[in-house]
Amino acid sequence: TTAVVFVLMSGNLAYTAVSARQIWSFARDEGLPCSAWLCKTGGSHAVPVNATLVTLGCTVLLSLINLVSKTALNAILSLQLSAMLATYAVCLACVSTAKCFRPSTVPQARWSLGRYGGACG
Repeated sequence: TTAVVFVLMSGNLAYTAVSARQIWSFARDEGLPCSAWLCKTGGSHAVPVNATLVTLGCTVLLSLINLVSKTALNAILSLQLSAMLATYAVCLACVSTAKCFRPSTVPQARWSLGRYGGACG
């Protein structure tokens, strides 16, 4: 049980950090309401504290749904996962289409897998 709890806690910390960084970067580009507040960082490590608090608040609110209905929570999580996978598919499709039909419009990457890149993507 201890190993499972440790893995779950590590995964939750990583998920919270990634979500906070995504909110911070989207707010930095002024893509969210209250962007000026969300894009502030604090401390010497430039941690996005406000974005982390918003992420934790949303996590707590979604966790409270579990107290009311497990079916509702499962539906919300399934929709979130499907939406996330759909965004990855749209990004890959757009880049692949651009590389095939208009390679001059795709900026040069920092690193490339060469001829194996299309198969890996």
